[in-house]
Amino acid sequence: MSPPAAHIATHGCRTNTADSSSLAQALSRLGFRIHPDSGGADVVIVNSCTVTAGADRDAGKALRRARRESPDALLVLAGCLPVAFPDHPALAEADLVLPGADAEEGARRIAAALEERRSCSGPDSLPPPHGAIFPLEEALHLSRFNLKIQEGCAGNCAYCIVPTSRGMPKSREPAEILAELERAVAAGFEEVVLAGTNLLTYRWNGSAGDLADLMRLLDAKAPPCRIRVSSLEPLAGMERVVDVLSSSQRWCRHLHLSLQHADDEVLAAMGRPYRFDAVASLVDDACRRIPAVSVGMDVIVGFPTETEAQFQRCLTRLEVLPFAYLHVFAWSPRPGTRAAALPQLEAGVVKERSAVLRRLSTARRQAFSASLVGEEMGVLVERRRDEAGRLVGLTDNYVQVALDGPEDWMRRLVRCRLERGPGGRLTGRSATGPLGG
Repeated sequence: MSPPAAHIATHGCRTNTADSSSLAQALSRLGFRIHPDSGGADVVIVNSCTVTAGADRDAGKALRRARRESPDALLVLAGCLPVAFPDHPALAEADLVLPGADAEEGARRIAAALEERRSCSGPDSLPPPHGAIFPLEEALHLSRFNLKIQEGCAGNCAYCIVPTSRGMPKSREPAEILAELERAVAAGFEEVVLAGTNLLTYRWNGSAGDLADLMRLLDAKAPPCRIRVSSLEPLAGMERVVDVLSSSQRWCRHLHLSLQHADDEVLAAMGRPYRFDAVASLVDDACRRIPAVSVGMDVIVGFPTETEAQFQRCLTRLEVLPFAYLHVFAWSPRPGTRAAALPQLEAGVVKERSAVLRRLSTARRQAFSASLVGEEMGVLVERRRDEAGRLVGLTDNYVQVALDGPEDWMRRLVRCRLERGPGGRLTGRSATGPLGG
């Protein structure tokens, strides 16, 4: 029997990507092969995000598109949407609904549903396990491995549905994390990203160890690779993370903070448990202690209580903060949260304010890239080429670089001297080829 093909479409965050990877591995152990697209797949799985109402609509659209492209496929809706909103209309688009992120149970249910559809005797009729160790990453040509160390959040932000969709914070044990990291490096990944819903709530051995302690353990015991920490809430414990980043070359010089706003009154209305001055001190400290660190921040524009004066204070404060880029989110109400019931600002006002911050972000990105010209650093090459046929990769401080090179540089760290390219984009001239190659 030929192995059934499963396609997983991942929506949302790195934690979802890590969940999709675990599901793909569990399916592979049951004899499935992971397909890069929905066309021709026997099973199409939409791993949903529910952080916005738009994300919910995207899940429904993806299922309907899959129905058109693969009318005979088993359609599965997994992830956060069915946990947070079990009565959402999008669930009716799927043949099978898998709330949550239990990969083994999800894979077994998918196998059973497919066998029932095929009128076979049961899961034992599936082919034996085969294929790559990390089949999702192989199918989608991913160069970095997302390693989930934590999920869930106990926060009470007025705009956020994540505590409902992901539950209370849960952390994995260091030995389990280290073992998965070792498998990823053995499979050829030269960068691993630590992912989670609220990473600074990571705890192990009861409450004795925090994220910084885990980072120190990985720094001492992990095989050679570079490690990136994904988005962080700017909470207590950040200063210990900066200590680790500043003391080891293994860690990427990159901090992405879920700031959300720079005006204290708006932060209070959002239910955020910090104020801007504390975040500014953290950012200043990181930039002072970590050479060429890239600091990125999420900012929500147009929260229902945001006045013009508050927005201007936010802009003024951001202009003096040494960040490298912003992820600007135009406010949209998330049904099921407190803020969704508040009077909303006019869409045109939100759009204009968003454009102002996006222009600031573009200027900062260009200035940060320009500051790296002439530097020599490792670039992790992705498994693709740009429109000009050049390889594309990322520096440890999260800047995209284009370079000429052979196919076997893909997924490898290549040492490059950075040069200014067209439109301010950085290009790389290989200095030594792949590191360790």
